[in-house]
Amino acid sequence: MSTKNFIKTLDSINTMLSIQKMISKEVLNFFEARIYLQISQARLRKLANSGEIPCMKTGKRKMYFKSKDLQAWLSSYELKTHSKPQPMFRPHFVKERRMAR
Repeated sequence: MSTKNFIKTLDSINTMLSIQKMISKEVLNFFEARIYLQISQARLRKLANSGEIPCMKTGKRKMYFKSKDLQAWLSSYELKTHSKPQPMFRPHFVKERRMAR
């Protein structure tokens, strides 16, 4: 095994151990919650400010999340994806016909 591959392997093991340690925590800070959910900062902030994901705020900018709330949000999001997919847009070439009265 080359040195580069060995270092990559060590880095990936270190990352997995960090994530495992983070998951076992009861309360996660903003950065940890973002990593846990694998979403962007803007998306997490939007979800937290809208109340879709419950959070605790201290001061103006610090947010903390309960890991069980994050897991519940992930579970509910997963259930929504099992429903029948809806078309996101109508092709521009499809015109609606009006019914004659």
